[in-house]
Amino acid sequence: MKHAREHNRAKLILVFDATPLIYLAKAKFLPKVRELGLEMIIPHGVYVEVVVRGKEKNKHDAWIIEQLVKEEVFRVQKSPRLFGTQYTLLSEADREVIALAKECEGAVIADDEEVRRVAEVEGVQSFGSLYLLFRLLQTKKIKREEVKSCVDKMIEQGWYCSIEVYTTVLKELEK
Repeated sequence: MKHAREHNRAKLILVFDATPLIYLAKAKFLPKVRELGLEMIIPHGVYVEVVVRGKEKNKHDAWIIEQLVKEEVFRVQKSPRLFGTQYTLLSEADREVIALAKECEGAVIADDEEVRRVAEVEGVQSFGSLYLLFRLLQTKKIKREEVKSCVDKMIEQGWYCSIEVYTTVLKELEK
């Protein structure tokens, strides 16, 4: 159902949470997402969390993300409103991701299951890092080996992926 709704839109807008940005950058794969040719937004709160605070901690991924914003691969945007104060398990930045995606009729890109669950409750479609990798594969922008390499590098950097999900990724890549 998610995919049918996505393809009905002339152009999908992706609104990024912190984790996909950080780990795709750590795997040196984030610049590839420009090849999707989609509008990509980083909410202001996420930008502060990932780039501003990341640079203060001398995180290399923060400079990669900042450069992609400068190159206009990503646009930083503030949400005019922040909803969902009842969602106490989510940070303000997480709630901003969902609010902004809802406002622009876009999709949340998050790896956090709670963020994706709340997005679904709010009627906002959501996907994770693996969606981006497989979309690049489907559009022949990357090769199967690159998907596996990226996932392996993300896991090496601390990204969580269950054994079941990893097994599914490997099976999909064998097709």
